[in-house]
Amino acid sequence: MSHTLLALLGFICWALALLVLMEAIRSKLVLTGAVAANGFNPENLNLSPFMQRLARAHANCVEGLPIFGATE
Repeated sequence: MSHTLLALLGFICWALALLVLMEAIRSKLVLTGAVAANGFNPENLNLSPFMQRLARAHANCVEGLPIFGATE
């Protein structure tokens, strides 16, 4: 396995980890009744600064994936 492919797989795993973390927190908020199931927006503006940053970090990973993936 090349170093480039290993780095790409690591990047994909990081993007998925951010997604899983964000969805776990959102699920907890819905199940506890803190936020309605349809009360989320893409930027998480109605939630904590951590959740806003998490959404932006995940969006950055998704936007960068085609660029980094094309190098392999």
